[in-house]
Amino acid sequence: LGRPASRQEAAAGAEARNRKRSSTVTLPGLPGMSHQDLYTQENTSGEADDDTGKVLLYMSCDDDSLSDYQCLVRKQIELFEAAPADVASNAQGRNKPIVLGQVGIRCRHCSKIPPRHRTRGAVYYPSKALGLYQAAQNMASAHLCSHCQLIPDSLRQELVVLRDRKSSAGGGKQYWADAVRALGVIEEDNVLHFEKRKEDGEEGPQGTEPVEEKSSGGSGAVSGI
Repeated sequence: LGRPASRQEAAAGAEARNRKRSSTVTLPGLPGMSHQDLYTQENTSGEADDDTGKVLLYMSCDDDSLSDYQCLVRKQIELFEAAPADVASNAQGRNKPIVLGQVGIRCRHCSKIPPRHRTRGAVYYPSKALGLYQAAQNMASAHLCSHCQLIPDSLRQELVVLRDRKSSAGGGKQYWADAVRALGVIEEDNVLHFEKRKEDGEEGPQGTEPVEEKSSGGSGAVSGI
């Protein structure tokens, strides 16, 4: 009998299986096309989203105010500016059109495939900073824990376990709103944008700053989704 696989070898084997599984998932309506095929195709066709205006939602100060589940969720979500492809695809169930440069949140695992081919719940466009919390919870529950075909299985399982633990720790929607403002997002006419940097005229995130913990808020409905 051969020797038992080491922990490192087992981990490497699991990672290889996850890569193989994610690369062989066939997309509805596109026989023989996988998410990995689309990723490669997009990166050679020039149609992929412009990533110059994206920033991870998670900040180091989250660890002091949020539960392990909420922190892990925030590590899977990024803020981004809507590119022409996003505007053209629009979002499911929206009454108000998306505008170029509008800030939304998206699954970072799905960010490199075309908007029209992302699975349900991969992108949300809250109209207000206070709507970000519920939008992220919807994405975590419906997309990250269920529908996303690119998130590693081990990471999805970790999210499910932490979610079911039902920790009471969490900063609530006010914390999430304050945090996104610290990242340079502002509200204008019920649309979120990155604040322009006055010193150089460039538009983009302002960087991570400490966020004061606010009292926990309820999970109200998100408008503009």
